[in-house]
Amino acid sequence: MPVARVGYWDLKFTEQFMVWSSRFWRLLQEGGAPTLGPLEVAFSKVGIRQALGPFDALMTILALEKKRQRLLAADLTAPLIPDEKRLLFVLSTRSKQMRCAVLANMISCQGTMLAKPVIAEMVEALSKADYTLPHRLWNFPELATVLDLHPDLDPIAETSADPAGI
Repeated sequence: MPVARVGYWDLKFTEQFMVWSSRFWRLLQEGGAPTLGPLEVAFSKVGIRQALGPFDALMTILALEKKRQRLLAADLTAPLIPDEKRLLFVLSTRSKQMRCAVLANMISCQGTMLAKPVIAEMVEALSKADYTLPHRLWNFPELATVLDLHPDLDPIAETSADPAGI
């Protein structure tokens, strides 16, 4: 079922952490911070220090792309913006076609090619620490297009479950 309106406080911990981290990363970049020190502390405290490298790489790819206006850093607990929902979807889906459709809406083909192995590394680091993202079939026009073109795809089966409920 498509998710019409989900706020920051409605998210599971792993989703909140990813959204908060992306917002904090943008704050650090806008402030000209020379290091990711505060994010390194946060990732270490929740036991996913190994996910920081891929996270930083993914955020850099997203930030450097010219396809979209650069996102401004928001209040760390503000309502979700569409690209944050797309980021959560990209991290949770197992379907390469669905992931590529959403990434193509965010970044260029070259950016997508760079992002795919980084996303796989990040998801692996999260799952090794028993952090997974829950199944949410966000309501994106690009997902509807993929499902129209590939009626054989089962969107429920193509997203990863959250067995831990985190």
